[in-house]
Amino acid sequence: MHYRRWQRHGDPLALLVIHGDDWTRIESYTDRSGGPDACHMWTGPVNGSGYGQSMLNGVLTLTHVLAWEQENGPREPGIEVDHECHNQALRDGTCQPGMCAHRLCRNPAHLISRSRSEHVAATPHGPRRRPSKPRRHLTEDEVREIRKFLDEATYRGAVTEIANRYGIGREHAALIRDRKVWANLPDVA
Repeated sequence: MHYRRWQRHGDPLALLVIHGDDWTRIESYTDRSGGPDACHMWTGPVNGSGYGQSMLNGVLTLTHVLAWEQENGPREPGIEVDHECHNQALRDGTCQPGMCAHRLCRNPAHLISRSRSEHVAATPHGPRRRPSKPRRHLTEDEVREIRKFLDEATYRGAVTEIANRYGIGREHAALIRDRKVWANLPDVA
């Protein structure tokens, strides 16, 4: 076992996981070196969205939620924990929307509980929605042109090119090509 630890980590005495007390393990991954007013950054495992996560009593939980609940008690149903430090950094222009280091902050003074609607309203960039294309009604002649072009196309970006040219989505263009929409329309007028 020592040899394998030495091979993997260079130190046969290295202990990577603190077993036993969950709170001691969680606190060992929290960096409070910046002082009480700074962000207390999580240095442990993160999920795909960039938030710290850890096991507590056998349940995988977000670490900023654990920090808030440790300070304030359990959350009510429908309540989310928001990083006010991130919202302030967005207002100041020192941070960009999306994944950033503030997602790792565990300082309870930087966390606030909100409902989902309050959370979205408090975030300066507002809700992120996919840009929608205006609905485009195609004529029968346009559908025939799209089919002909896509049937003859041999390069990879043809569906995207057609979608942009006719103001429709790529999925819609592909469905026209595969005759899954406008199926009753003959190819020849």
